[in-house]
Amino acid sequence: MRDLYKELAEYTERDLNLVQARCQTAHVGLAWLWQEYKDDPIKFYRESDLYIFNLTYYQDRLQKNKIHNWYQYTIKKHGWKTGLDYGGGIGEQTILACEKGVKMTFVEVAESCTSTYAKWRFMRHLVRKLGITPEFGFENFKIKKDYDFINAMDILEHLENPEPVLQDIALHTKWLFCNPEQIKYNWLSPQHISKFNLNLYFKHEDLYLWKRR
Repeated sequence: MRDLYKELAEYTERDLNLVQARCQTAHVGLAWLWQEYKDDPIKFYRESDLYIFNLTYYQDRLQKNKIHNWYQYTIKKHGWKTGLDYGGGIGEQTILACEKGVKMTFVEVAESCTSTYAKWRFMRHLVRKLGITPEFGFENFKIKKDYDFINAMDILEHLENPEPVLQDIALHTKWLFCNPEQIKYNWLSPQHISKFNLNLYFKHEDLYLWKRR
């Protein structure tokens, strides 16, 4: 089990307790900042460092709730060898998949704080330990090949028009990790700007796993 808070404290060169506190409150700061960036969301995701704290908190919760174990178990169970992490944040899903032998493509906003931190983490956990370097893609990424699975956890609701992306996802994979039932549309999540109907293309299989219709 990775100590995600300790890792972020090392990266930021800040006190561990301070890092943990910022992780726990980052969602409030993001909601506050949105008003300044709502007309240019890509700039928001590129410039705000709060997402590395917010996503560290989120991934720590997933880890503690054994979702990471389930994710790796599911990959091994199906024998998947290729995957796409669409809007991969700090890269934890990519790292977990690579640890199970999957060739991953990681997509994030170019030169964002999240993609920069993810690259640092990939060097630490994948390049140095496993000799693996994920493929990279950035905003406006077009899915041009098939993947055994695609991960789109907590991403589609951030897109102004998720429908074309969802159509491309359905065209290029049979299996999707997504969590539409957990998405909040409230004052704490103003950056959730769109809704989508996953059931048009996929049917629910298990927890966060969906199978193409």
